[in-house]
Amino acid sequence: MAKSMKDLDLMDDFLFQETLGNPQYGPQVAKLLLGTILKRKIENVKVITQRVETTGDPKKRGIRMDVYIEEEAQETEKLNVIYDIEIQKDDTKELPQRSRYYQALIDSKLLLSGEVFGALKPVWIILITPVDIFGYDRMCYTFENLCVESPEISLKDGAKRVFLYSRGTVERDEELYQLLHYLESSREENAVNEVTRSLHQIVEKVKQNHEVGVRYMKAVEYEEYITKKATREGMEKGEKRFGKLALLLMKENKYEDLERASKDKEYREKLFQEFNI
Repeated sequence: MAKSMKDLDLMDDFLFQETLGNPQYGPQVAKLLLGTILKRKIENVKVITQRVETTGDPKKRGIRMDVYIEEEAQETEKLNVIYDIEIQKDDTKELPQRSRYYQALIDSKLLLSGEVFGALKPVWIILITPVDIFGYDRMCYTFENLCVESPEISLKDGAKRVFLYSRGTVERDEELYQLLHYLESSREENAVNEVTRSLHQIVEKVKQNHEVGVRYMKAVEYEEYITKKATREGMEKGEKRFGKLALLLMKENKYEDLERASKDKEYREKLFQEFNI
């Protein structure tokens, strides 16, 4: 059974996207998140939720980012910085590969024809999860390209991937812990510092917004409808693949694709290939 609106946490896709996608509050939330994660002041940002990037080839897989943030260059920097923040509750066993693909596809859209490679903006993929996918109990795992023979040499290509484990204890940063704990359990008692208290005030305003509540009700009703329909049709057709496809599409909020796949055999087969099912 789906959570009620008041019980949603920021680590739930719907609330995360509604909060960051709010024109009034989204930029403020983005600055609070990035400021805590990067341990520095964040100035001007532009926020886009559910941004879609494609390869231009319908046979190739595209991506749908949870939150795409562009930070304006600081006085000492020449280029804006791109951040893709993803919330992932489950370990799909392919998160490192997913982060690689997301980074590659984002990079592929950053340069116009004729632009020099030095104009390529730095890109950070930040994935937040309650699962320790690496098994070292670290709160923060940061990856960048280094020389294998001399690890002290960084490639300095502007690409970074950060995996934040919300329950990590090794070298725990208290402010980051408080933020991640609040994302996982967005309750007043977990708003224990300036950042989380500011977040909680915004979260409560978003939850109390009538239009947001209506959208959530519709999303829940539609998800239940599609789940029942997918289960029924999967059983009727004996297609375990369709049930797996349905779960993947719902996880990415691609309900229209799922509806079409339930009716269109050719489109369903195309999605089977796209998701390697």
